Amino acid sequence: MSNLPRSENDPSPVTFEERLAQHLTWWGLREFFQERDYYAWQKQVLSPEVLRRLNRLAEKRQGGTDSESDREFYDLAASPKVFPVLYSQRFGYYRTVGAAIGQCLEPGKLVLDFGCGVGILTTWYASMFPDCVFTGVDRSSHSIDVARQQAKVLKLKNVSFHTCAVPQDLSVEKFDVIISTQALFQSESEPGIPSRSWKSFWRENNLEQQRDYEIRTGIGERLDWLLARMNPLGRLLAFEKAYHLGRRVLLQRAFAARGLSCEQDPVFFRYSSLGEYLLDGPLYALRVQPTTVAFDENPLIDPLERVYRGQGKNADWVWSRLSAHGSLDQPKHSRFGGQEVQWQMCRTDAGLSCGRLLVPQWFTGVLVGLHQDEELLESIFEGITRALVSETNSQEALHDIWPTEESLESQWIPLYENHSAIAEDVWRTLIGREIVRETTQERSGGQQFHVELGVCAGQLAYLYWANTFDQRQIVIMEVDRRHILEEYFSESGMASE
Repeated sequence: MSNLPRSENDPSPVTFEERLAQHLTWWGLREFFQERDYYAWQKQVLSPEVLRRLNRLAEKRQGGTDSESDREFYDLAASPKVFPVLYSQRFGYYRTVGAAIGQCLEPGKLVLDFGCGVGILTTWYASMFPDCVFTGVDRSSHSIDVARQQAKVLKLKNVSFHTCAVPQDLSVEKFDVIISTQALFQSESEPGIPSRSWKSFWRENNLEQQRDYEIRTGIGERLDWLLARMNPLGRLLAFEKAYHLGRRVLLQRAFAARGLSCEQDPVFFRYSSLGEYLLDGPLYALRVQPTTVAFDENPLIDPLERVYRGQGKNADWVWSRLSAHGSLDQPKHSRFGGQEVQWQMCRTDAGLSCGRLLVPQWFTGVLVGLHQDEELLESIFEGITRALVSETNSQEALHDIWPTEESLESQWIPLYENHSAIAEDVWRTLIGREIVRETTQERSGGQQFHVELGVCAGQLAYLYWANTFDQRQIVIMEVDRRHILEEYFSESGMASE
């Protein structure tokens, strides 16, 4: 990580991330670690009328087909009172993505920031690279007005901002680098290209289907517009909400069809948003030149996503039920600040492993994964133990692993739950899996939806959902609570007697 001097009078080094956090604070953004604290502040600053209008416009623009509502939303978001509040939700995003893109920039380049909004990151790039010339464009005229005002206050001479509508804008200026962050898709809710079957993540390479999706999402015309403005040896730095595979495959095939290749493997980032850790991206660094880096069309598998977490009463319930039907290791003991820390593992016949961290009369947390995850669970525990010994704020160290959750009534607490692509791996791995009820429906365009209720070893029952939009979910409870899963099965809207 590059270090930059703070100023002539304060030569102590400061990282990109630290300087960017200072920049975000200057813009009036605030970082929140609890969702409730943010929304309490939001209600203090914004009137009920403004909040209602924002919510109404946000709902109208979700589908991606109402461009006027999209422009109105961002015009309202650019209001002096609104933008610091609204964009504070993205503090972690700005800090993470802005720093990563900053590391990709070089001095002396002509840079276009496409979809710059009010210019929060554009002004950051301009301040970090005074030898570059930056141009920010956005469809919202109100956002551009704010960007110009703020650049003037910051005394930035190397950045300009312009209102721009694609594809109507016919400017022909060429750029060495084009930055596009969450600006290529028309809709945030667009699922992308569906897979061939609910049983796999594979997609046919159908050129007609690809073209239709590019038109529907706006990706095609936006990419064509950008590439017409990129120098032959230029680079495109693109960061999209393409964590879900259907969106990522659509985006990557659009890149490939236009001759774009990756300089390096795309990078996903994990950042905090109102206390919740999100995995987002990836960030692509692309050139119109062949490279040896291939686009990956497999789901992103992060072993940490397989780990189910619970704390407090929820953790006590999970541990009591799994340990009653599983084999137990001897507990491990350590101490911090005069308090005892206990770690113990149990294994179920179904293939689940559960680790419990216990600090008597203070904290209980459980981590549940598969038998193959035991080394990972142990490493998490060891990391927590080191943090507890060294951290002055022990609660913060625990919150990194167990974000605050609401205690549930015991009848609703799952023993294991997963809503990521990895749920398919858990479903396939369950030992002694037997199907009790299942249904699969095929809808328009060949899209499939599957729901399955079953039992497995160790007196456990499961409910599994899968569809061709890469959604995979699994919930596991004890057999004596199978009726709850049966109710979910019946309420899925697909079950037939």
